[in-house]
Amino acid sequence: MIDITRFNVKFNNKKDIIIKTFIDYYGIQYAEVIKERISNLIIDFSSMPDAEYEFSLFYSNLINDRSIRIIESRYKKYSYARKTLKRKYLRALLHFIRQTLKCENLDGTALQIFTSDEFGESLIDAFKINSLALIGKNEIPEQIRNTIVQDIRILKQVLSDYNVNDISIEQSESIIEFRNWVALQYKRDLIYETGVCNALIKKLPSECLDSYPRTLNSISDIVFVNNPTTGRLKLYKDENVYKTYPYIKMPILLCLSKNLKGTDGDLIHELIHVIETCGDITGIFKHDDHNSQIVNEIRTEILAQKLTHKLHENGVFVFDNPKDYAIGRSAYALYFPYVKDFFCKYEDIFSKCAINTNPDELHNYFGDAWDTFCEELTNSFDVFLYYYGKEQEKEAFEVNKERIEELINTMEEYSHQQKTLKIV
Repeated sequence: MIDITRFNVKFNNKKDIIIKTFIDYYGIQYAEVIKERISNLIIDFSSMPDAEYEFSLFYSNLINDRSIRIIESRYKKYSYARKTLKRKYLRALLHFIRQTLKCENLDGTALQIFTSDEFGESLIDAFKINSLALIGKNEIPEQIRNTIVQDIRILKQVLSDYNVNDISIEQSESIIEFRNWVALQYKRDLIYETGVCNALIKKLPSECLDSYPRTLNSISDIVFVNNPTTGRLKLYKDENVYKTYPYIKMPILLCLSKNLKGTDGDLIHELIHVIETCGDITGIFKHDDHNSQIVNEIRTEILAQKLTHKLHENGVFVFDNPKDYAIGRSAYALYFPYVKDFFCKYEDIFSKCAINTNPDELHNYFGDAWDTFCEELTNSFDVFLYYYGKEQEKEAFEVNKERIEELINTMEEYSHQQKTLKIV
């Protein structure tokens, strides 16, 4: 039976053997680095009250009675506060849009083109993306351009019903900026009024609680995450001085509700990110280089599946059920048929660069084709995310298999030539 108050206990009971597994993989010379990078880790396994409640409705037979009572109590308080706050901030957003577009007859039914249900992206964002492309700030992959054009056509049609014939770049950016501010205030108020992150706050260093309002901005980015994620939490000691702590946000019940399997693999994936992060580099991802992020995620998922399989073979299960588990349900696994053999063939160089946070070495090893390879995977994944966000099937986009094979061959030829030159 699931006890939602003991998720941390389940992890801590297996923590030492998980760390040992990492040390065995990277090498004993990295033992202190691994332990140090995990020592300040803040980890939160809680889900939002609505996700917990939905899970309890469908899987009540898996949760103990005490947890069900806690979930129901949290949800009652949360749903009331969310409804009240959403009404308040939707009114504020509508008022701002009316002023910006000079359209006083704009009503609440039109808000769907400016915001999602939780103050996220909507049709107005397609207008901004297209505008940025037109002025040369951003390129749009051809696969999604037609969808953006269609979104803009719908947006303009809705606005025309209110006698708004056009919308400028400045107006769209202003509305999006205000909506993002509203989203932050909404989340902050919801956290404060419902106590949804009290468990997380208890784990924070005491000296940071004196500046709770500043720290709350960082916390709000974490507690509303709907997927396993890793990051660095800014904890302010005063107005300008802060320290960053690595965190893992892993909403267990939400993860389980999606599949009921593969949760251990998600955990190991995020722990790899913690172990391989130093400064502004995570593994083979430089935070100022967008194109290196996806290639790092794919390589991390390959390693996560390998290490999770090893733990399970040794009888080590954290959240997965030993009688019914699976490894590999990440979106990054979509690229395995095209790149897994390459990453496995050069696993030693990738792991060495990752644990030493030295991704520049990969350019020296594989040549210019490495940068192009990273860009190709990034563009492809951006298309996937766009279609996924539009709730379209993942088959709506295609991976350019021939291009990826060409780049891998070029990288391998370059690597072979470099080795030959060194021998000579």
